Amino acid sequence: GGERKRVNIGMELITQPTILFLDEPTTGLDSSTSLSVLSLLKRLAQGGRTIVLSIHQPRFRIFEMFDSVTVMSDGHIIYHGPSDNCVPYFNNVGYECAAFNNPADFILDVVTGEERMRGEADVDTADAEERRKKMAEVLTRLTTAYNSSSMAQEAERHFASEESGPQQSSEHENLNFGAGWLRQVSVCSGRAIKNVVRNPATSIGQIAVNVVVGVIVGCIYFRLDNNTDDYQRALRDRTGCIFFCIINFMFGNLGGIEMFLQERLIFMHEKASGYYHTSSYYVSKLLCDMIPVRVIPTVIFATTVYFMAGLQRDAEKYFVFVGVSVLQAMVACSVCFFFSACFSVFAVANLLVSMFYVMTMIFSGLLVSVNKWPAGTRWIGHLSFCKYSYELLVENEFEGLEFKCPPGDDCADGEELLGPDYLDIERGEGWLKVMALLIMTAFFLVLGYFQLNSLRRK
Repeated sequence: GGERKRVNIGMELITQPTILFLDEPTTGLDSSTSLSVLSLLKRLAQGGRTIVLSIHQPRFRIFEMFDSVTVMSDGHIIYHGPSDNCVPYFNNVGYECAAFNNPADFILDVVTGEERMRGEADVDTADAEERRKKMAEVLTRLTTAYNSSSMAQEAERHFASEESGPQQSSEHENLNFGAGWLRQVSVCSGRAIKNVVRNPATSIGQIAVNVVVGVIVGCIYFRLDNNTDDYQRALRDRTGCIFFCIINFMFGNLGGIEMFLQERLIFMHEKASGYYHTSSYYVSKLLCDMIPVRVIPTVIFATTVYFMAGLQRDAEKYFVFVGVSVLQAMVACSVCFFFSACFSVFAVANLLVSMFYVMTMIFSGLLVSVNKWPAGTRWIGHLSFCKYSYELLVENEFEGLEFKCPPGDDCADGEELLGPDYLDIERGEGWLKVMALLIMTAFFLVLGYFQLNSLRRK
């Protein structure tokens, strides 16, 4: 028992602090485990560290480990001094500790009014009003006795000298990390990978969902036919398939919103404690979340749909299709990561990301050609990452595509369908569109990093 307590204490010791604050480290532990934990803290204190902790009713063997004890009641200090001087001090005040009584229990009885002074008459503590008056009298007596004692005067002189000395900032402005940046990334990545493995819903589940949805979409658009003279149907089928893929790459990665929400409090605590740089944590999360949970399922979905739908059987076109799909998923994920770092409530982040995706779809040209918009609004389309993904995938599919029409009919080829009479796609300069997707990904990732770095523990 007590493993979790010891692990928590061990985590606080990673940065080798000179002062360690602990809030009730023995709560929930049995007496043996409590003694083990306090023995560890005693050894740390003997090694030169200052350890400050709060504790309720410690056993005698634990109480005698303390070098200094502060007893408080209702916000007032009634004793502050060596632990071995507690019983003599209260004896001088008028409270006598019985033989073989635990000093901690004796002090608690004194504070709560259960312990009578020498020569004091018995009071009916069952009556609530009498008990309240009794405790108020005891508190006043003990506070007055302490304020007039030499311990209080010595403590005041000590605090006054400390206040007049140089002040230290409470912020960790010049942290000395015990490990290098790469080591921090390695450790944080190991923890992130374990979280992915231990939570199949975010790893195996994501892959399984993409396989199932990919098969369903592939069945809907199974082996798109080129043997037709109905250009509108051929156009609608292929653009519809590409449109659905792009939508899936966006909304299928909404789970990225949870990346920082689940560990938000842990991150702020560990950052404030100086465990690692924000950049090392951020990079590890990107490596261990974006690649196994976002990129791999996207590749599986794109591959399944590509071959089942019967898109052009060309290796170069296949890899372009998968590459653009991955870029689309990465931009969508970076948007999720940014909003995840901005908000602590999933519902709010999810709503804003969904609205952002919808606006991106509207201004992408997927539903209405950009050239049909009012002249003053066409520039908005260049801010939509869906626009670049859609144009890249459509151009990749229709370039070199030939339709087999009945004899005697003049068939239009795929490149003609890309023209202004049909799809009206801005052709060429594919590398600029790829760069635009990469820049948008980097833009939102950088915004997410600065937002994450600005988080402070309250």
